[in-house]
Formats: sequence, C-alpha cells, structure tokens
Amino acid sequence: MAYSDDLIALGITNRFPLDGDATDTIASVVGVNSDGLFTGVPLCEGVTNSWLTNGITDRITIPLGNGIEDSSNQKSVGGWFSATGIQNPPKSIYGEGNTTQSLRFVLGWGNSLMFEIDTPVYTLQIFGDVPLEINRAYHIYLKYSGSEFSAFLDGVKQLNAQPINRLSTGAAIPARSVIEFGDPAGTVSVGGTEVILLAPINGQYNEWNMSDGTLPTDLQIREVEFEKGALPDVNISSQANLTTLADTVRSNAPLCIRETTSDGSTIDRVADNVTFDPLASIHVQYMGTGILNWTNTNGSNASIGSTPNGGTINFINPATAGGPLSQGDVPPTFNLVFRALKYAPNYDAFIGRDLSPGNPIELNPDLSECTLLSINDFELLSIKIYPNPVSDILNISYSQSIDKIEIYDILGKLIISKENSKQINLSNLNAGLFIAKIYAHGKIASKKIVKQ
Repeated sequence: MAYSDDLIALGITNRFPLDGDATDTIASVVGVNSDGLFTGVPLCEGVTNSWLTNGITDRITIPLGNGIEDSSNQKSVGGWFSATGIQNPPKSIYGEGNTTQSLRFVLGWGNSLMFEIDTPVYTLQIFGDVPLEINRAYHIYLKYSGSEFSAFLDGVKQLNAQPINRLSTGAAIPARSVIEFGDPAGTVSVGGTEVILLAPINGQYNEWNMSDGTLPTDLQIREVEFEKGALPDVNISSQANLTTLADTVRSNAPLCIRETTSDGSTIDRVADNVTFDPLASIHVQYMGTGILNWTNTNGSNASIGSTPNGGTINFINPATAGGPLSQGDVPPTFNLVFRALKYAPNYDAFIGRDLSPGNPIELNPDLSECTLLSINDFELLSIKIYPNPVSDILNISYSQSIDKIEIYDILGKLIISKENSKQINLSNLNAGLFIAKIYAHGKIASKKIVKQ
C-alpha cells in the first residue's frame, strides 16, 4: 500500500499531508496558510513538496470545531519535521491551545526538542534524547492513552521527562483553543509561564495526523508511522550497487540504505567497510517478502533493520567470505560490530515478537575464551540513588563505601563534587536533567537524575 493508505488504516481521524495545500484529507478541514510556502523538499514517502515556514511569523491555522481541540481521554498527534538551521529559541513547531491549557512541540536551545502539555492543574514536559540535526527529516509524535503521555522521535520512545513517570493528574486532556503549525498568533504557555513563541526559520512539514479515537500502538508508531514513511539516502538492488558504497560512512539519516528487491527470494549482500553514523535511525531497509542475508566485513557495522513488507534481515557478524568465525579464530581484518543492550521482556518493541534464544553468533562457542565480570563489577551495578526526581539531598545506596560523587550537566560540565559521602546536596541546582558519576573501589557508575 501507499504510505498514505498505511496511515489511514491505523484509524487516524485527521491527516494533513501539507503537500501543496493545508487540507485535511479525511475530515475535509481546510487550514489557513499565512505566508508559508509549499516549496520545501519532500520529507517522507508519497509527497512531492513540504510546507515551508519562510519567516518567523508564518503559520497554518486549523479552524476550530473539527474535534482536534476537544477534551479527550486519549489523543495522538505528530508527523514529519525538518529544520534547516540552528534555531534561536524558543520556536513552536506545532501547538494546540494558548495560555490556559495547551499541547505543544517546542524547539529549544541548540535545536533541542520538547513535548509539553500545560493544564490549569499540571505541566508535563518530555525531552528529546538528541537535538535535531539540520537538514535531516525526523518523525515526531505524541500520544496520550488515558493517564500516560508518550513521546517518540523516529519511532523511539523518549524517556527523559518531568515528572519522570509522564502521568497526568486527570483522565482527560482539557479542551484547547487555537490549532497552529508554526508561529502562534498570541502568547502561549510554556512551563506554566506565558511566553511569545515564533515559527522555526525554514522549518519543513509533511504528513501530520491526529486521532482521538483509535490510537496507534507503540510498535505501529515505529513500523508504520516512521519506517514506512522514511526516505532512503540510497537505493540498492544488486551486490554491484552495494560494492560502490565500500569504505563509506553513512550519515545521520532516518533511513540510510534501502534494498529495493521486492520479491520473496533469498538474496545475499556483502558490505565492505560500510559504517553508519551512531544516530542513524535505520541502517538497512529490505522491501522484499523473502530473506536478506547481510554480511558485514572489514569493519561494516549494519545492525538496525527494517522490513515493512514482512521480510527478514539476517545481519551476519563477525564474518569472512566463508561466513561466521569459530570462537578463538582471529578475523583477517579488524571488525567492530558488537553492541549489547539489555531490555526487559515487556519492552514495547518486543510485543508480538519471538524471543526464543537464537544460535550463537560464533561457531563452536568456548567459555574458556570469554572473560567474565568479577564480583565487584556486579556489585557496582547494584548502586541505587534516591529520591529521583530530587529536590535537595540525593542519597546513594551501596553496600560499600563511596570514594567520590560528581554531578555533571547534560553538556558534560562538572557542577558539584563531594568525596567520601553517600549524600550530596543539590538544592542549589536549577531544575533539569543531570548525570551523577559515582566512584567506588576503582570503578565508576553513571546515573541520570532529574532535579525538581
């Protein structure tokens, strides 16, 4: 199906492609464009242009009375956005409401992203894990499912929030007035304070949708909203195409390489020193219904796959021309391909997945070739901090003595340091996100903390 059909199949109630006009293709609502241009580059599949904020006062206003602004027990909204420069903050990407109650996507310092909900009784903020890189399309999405707000960047849930649990204090989001892409016509509320926001300079928009009925699941936000809409940096359909990419570093992109073979056959591709920016969202997308065997050689490190049509990608690491190595064998060339992340079995991306153990990544595994963590390493993992969020005293719970505690801001600047103590006073810090580094017996543990 076309990307637009995939979106409609999710049960969305409003869809603004923002490709040539500001019309809602589902509810037939027509937005009022004030000075913006429909001449931006396409940000996703199925469009030819995007809406471009040519100046800081550009906006699209959506008429009220179509249900988007109504009080609701559940809601979702989001789409594709790109900034062509580092913005002088604060900038409003999208907003509903004014100073009384509002829902808003905000660009802050250094193109940092914030999702905010303001009501008369609570304010909730969710912060993007990474700043938005210029001239790079992102899919940004906010969902409210009765009590909890969730925000997504390229289909990945963003967990830095204030309050940390992302819970509202009421079942319904209050009704809001004014719905605008870009520059708000009047003052709005951010962090419970009235401010004047502007439109992003040369911000670009495509395929925004809303729903107050059937909401997409977290998995659908990743696999349908994001993966099916992402545009590739490069298409390949043969080994010869992939060979031309040898010794390249693929950029920070929503989708780096798309294998366009669309049948149900088994195909083999060997990548020669093709590496990927750590922030790239999809390394390889396979459009077929069969099997793609992708072999990383000579430092290639593809590991994030997408299969929008139900196919399978097998990433083979480490590898020689003949396949996996036996444990203890020395690879002929240096190969950095290993990355291990631990998630709970109920992690959203695992829903509906087969979590049965697979085969070893090496042949003839031999524990004598492995180095195990020492008891002290495991003990250090048991360090706990509380309370978090914290307003004044941060406590460290650990069975042994603590050598030193250091508090850093998110830019890596050391703010406070204290030795030989399991407590540190943070009352003089401004509210925000910080990193606590805890030193004990030659080891270091890092913990994220939220200062209230």
